Amino acid sequence: MEAIQLWDQSISFGLQNIHNPFLDFIMPIISLISDGGIIWMVFGAALCIPRRYRKYGIMVFFAIGLSYVVGSMILKPLVARPRPCDLFPNVPLLTDKPDGFSFPSGHTIAAFAGATVIWMANWRFGIPALVLAALVGFSRIYLFAHFLTDTLAGAVLGILCAIAMALLFRLALFLFRRIRGDKRGRHRGKHYDIS
Repeated sequence: MEAIQLWDQSISFGLQNIHNPFLDFIMPIISLISDGGIIWMVFGAALCIPRRYRKYGIMVFFAIGLSYVVGSMILKPLVARPRPCDLFPNVPLLTDKPDGFSFPSGHTIAAFAGATVIWMANWRFGIPALVLAALVGFSRIYLFAHFLTDTLAGAVLGILCAIAMALLFRLALFLFRRIRGDKRGRHRGKHYDIS
């Protein structure tokens, strides 16, 4: 664990050396629009408009909700890893100091949960969504809010949350169709008995 921590710290400090005006301007924006999963909820709402993508739009909301439960409510307090900005308070920050623990990155887990569902809906939308999700993860390291392993774990967990939600939706749809089919079958049976 100590070796991983040292590796994480070296990467975080290495990224502080590539700061430039363009990245200093764009990275806080990328991080901000994904705060609380807002941009992904907007994409989810957009997917709800056309009927063919509606189930994926709903799935985005559920996947983000699941990512919040897994990341922020379970793993963050369980692991209780300090953020890099907590360990090294002398490093200047481009944004306000974030609250809470570091592992996993909440921004990244929500980003990859939403982007993976979008990719399931349509890979043409999914590729830029996944690129944006990767930029969200990078922005969290660049802004000294997370370590690399926080964002990598967030990416993996976000993808798993999306897959889990897709499987749950498929199971729910299967059960709904079975129940509806059984009710129709029973109704027809009674009708034939009466006649």
